[in-house]
Amino acid sequence: MTRSFCFLNEIGADAPLIPANEVIMSAPVIRGLAATIRGAVTDLTRLATDAAAELAHEVEGFKSDVEDVRTVTKDVRAARAEVRAALGQGTNGAPPLDDPTPAPEPAPSSAASHASQAPQSNSPVTMQRSPIGFVPRRT
Repeated sequence: MTRSFCFLNEIGADAPLIPANEVIMSAPVIRGLAATIRGAVTDLTRLATDAAAELAHEVEGFKSDVEDVRTVTKDVRAARAEVRAALGQGTNGAPPLDDPTPAPEPAPSSAASHASQAPQSNSPVTMQRSPIGFVPRRT
């Protein structure tokens, strides 16, 4: 080096060494950056809260829809049981198991008297085929 640029070495020796990837920022710049980040996080939190509330509302609506489907399914099962009973396709004549009303129980004295009594009508009895076998029916 020539004598005229020798002062550069002296200036460089007095300056602190700063790595190339390190950035020096002043306090106002750091405060501004922090405020910007806080604002962005606040906005993002608000969006996430709104999205969560909307999702919760939709889930409640979906639960209501599922309950409606269950109610309709129960009604369809009951209607099917009624149709099967009307067509004589019941297994033993008892109400369906999911029917909340219990079957009426005959009184003990009347059941015994009915079993011992002969049929009162003079109508002929025919045997009809049913899902459980042949059953006597009055015509």
